[in-house]
Amino acid sequence: MSNHKYYGRGSIEMLCKELQEGEHVLLFATLNMLERFPSVENALHPHVNVRLYPHIEPNPRYEGVMNACGELEGHGYDHIIAWGGGSVIDFAKAFRYYGKRSAPLIAIPTTAGTGSEATQFAVIYKDGVKQSIDEPSLLPECVILDSQFCENAPRHLKACCAMDAYCQAIESYWARRATQESRDYSLKALNLCRECLVQAVNSNDPDANEKMLTAAHLAGMAINISRTTAAHALSYKITSDYGISHGHAVALCMTNLFPMNLCCLDDPGPLLTALGVASDGFPEHFRQLLQQIGLETNLQSLGITSATAIVDAVNLQRLANNPRPLSRTDLLRILDV
Repeated sequence: MSNHKYYGRGSIEMLCKELQEGEHVLLFATLNMLERFPSVENALHPHVNVRLYPHIEPNPRYEGVMNACGELEGHGYDHIIAWGGGSVIDFAKAFRYYGKRSAPLIAIPTTAGTGSEATQFAVIYKDGVKQSIDEPSLLPECVILDSQFCENAPRHLKACCAMDAYCQAIESYWARRATQESRDYSLKALNLCRECLVQAVNSNDPDANEKMLTAAHLAGMAINISRTTAAHALSYKITSDYGISHGHAVALCMTNLFPMNLCCLDDPGPLLTALGVASDGFPEHFRQLLQQIGLETNLQSLGITSATAIVDAVNLQRLANNPRPLSRTDLLRILDV
């Protein structure tokens, strides 16, 4: 199968183009999504033989992936399809990695956030600690970006996913590993976010949701080159210990981090222009943005009264990609608890 990307509302119809009649397909998807959108099964039937694996939880655990590897061992598949949010796509990638499966992966995101369909890495948790797999073989061979699957998601989910994409685009721009290509993707993502993010979260407007899904995909393409930085490094403990959605956890680290990192850029102009803010205007702009989409703006409002455990568990690999060195005092200032 060639590497293909299909864009636009209704592009799920192109799924059958990637499959051959009689093939055996492994489908990772939750039962809830199948009930809401039978169009995926309709796009498969009657061309292929489908094995559904629905046992996927948010922020997937290593143990869950290994259970899937054991249950599905001995079964050969011509294609693997991951239809869902970042957790489902990451689960499918991890299954392909640990299960040593070479079948091509088709990713169909149903949230506009992680951009996992555009990256060669997967995040899983083992004993409550975030683990990252980073291998070129994890990059899906086919992506279908059909925004109809994002439109009717719960507002809180859409808000958290949008913040993940927004923050990934910012972090990619200033990351030490950034290139001109990754920065171009970042700026395109941020320009789209400025145009559509609030409307995409607060409504089911098809145009806004399609633009938000494209922005998330572009942000994924950006971090696939540059990787993320301190906001993501700090976020994982917040998610694993306090149950705060990943995108929201990242956003809670961004307000105070932004001014620290901005001064490290030789020319911050393109980033500020894409965000639509002045050099000192981001913190207030960002707080207002979070309020517009219904997210709390600080850790204290979510019942977190100490940042010590979060700082102690920081992901050093991603922290090293931050444009400026950050001391323990800096990290505590970022979290502001």
